[in-house]
Amino acid sequence: MLLAVAAAVFVPVAADAARRPSDREKKELTRKEKADMCCGSMRIVSSDADFKVAIRNDSGADKTVRIVTRNAYSSSTWSFCESSYNYTIQFVTSGEDFSVRFVN
Repeated sequence: MLLAVAAAVFVPVAADAARRPSDREKKELTRKEKADMCCGSMRIVSSDADFKVAIRNDSGADKTVRIVTRNAYSSSTWSFCESSYNYTIQFVTSGEDFSVRFVN
């Protein structure tokens, strides 16, 4: 019985972090919270994205991101794919949810 309760309470952080926010939740989040939430595997789309992202090349970006080819598990790494993605993103020039700066 105790084992069943312990198993029901344990929720991996990665599974919770990959949950897509609702439109209402996105409105209540700050730019920093949106940037922190967005990690893992991304799919680039042209509309209806989970997050709209602006690319900045200066230190004023909300998040610094390193692109990796696989295993994007940290909050500062992204990988791009067409299937099995955590979030969809759309690159925009204005009206962004947050901004990123890509690094090597």
